[in-house]
Amino acid sequence: MNITIVNLQDSSEIQTIIECLPFINEEIINPNIDIYCNHYPTENLESNSFAHIFPLHASQFRLADLNLYYSKLKSHAKKGKYDIAVDTEGSLKSALSTYLLSGKTAGFQKEGFMGKIISKLYDETIPYNNTQTKRELTFKLLAKTFGFEKKTLDEAIQE
Repeated sequence: MNITIVNLQDSSEIQTIIECLPFINEEIINPNIDIYCNHYPTENLESNSFAHIFPLHASQFRLADLNLYYSKLKSHAKKGKYDIAVDTEGSLKSALSTYLLSGKTAGFQKEGFMGKIISKLYDETIPYNNTQTKRELTFKLLAKTFGFEKKTLDEAIQE
């Protein structure tokens, strides 16, 4: 199964995604996981044998760059042939990127007008709860999407 995870805003969030990868690997036979982010994370990721990380450099994204960005995403989508794309950020930019990368998508259902519009781009959602940390929410989204929702991230790591 070819999986892509998109987070274009928070590079520290990539570490939480990396922590969840062994659980995805347990649930899915031979997953091929690609992670799209703004910049290559500075954390030591040599122990990560489950995923490939692709920096898109989308932080200085301007309207003039739209065609180039769209072309880059479409070429990645053709190469990866993703079965599912998961948006762990929830912004309009990441939601559109997720939608372009795969036909089946998952992400957060946020409150407000923009949140409702963005959630229409996802096939599967979980409610975004401001009382939980971003780390907990990311784990819940990945857990629901890939079927390991029985535990929290801290409990899962301790096992």
